[in-house]
Amino acid sequence: MLKWLRSKLNLAYSNSIFNLEREEMNWDLRRQQIQSDYEKSIKRFSESNRTS
Repeated sequence: MLKWLRSKLNLAYSNSIFNLEREEMNWDLRRQQIQSDYEKSIKRFSESNRTS
């Protein structure tokens, strides 16, 4: 019984670590996307200012 409980707790712990790491990766991708969108709009803005 104790062994079973310990294995369940270990599984829950490793799942939560995995989910946290996955969440962190998602935030990283989101941050990169935001940064790239920001840089594109800055570039577009400066190009439109040059032509006008």
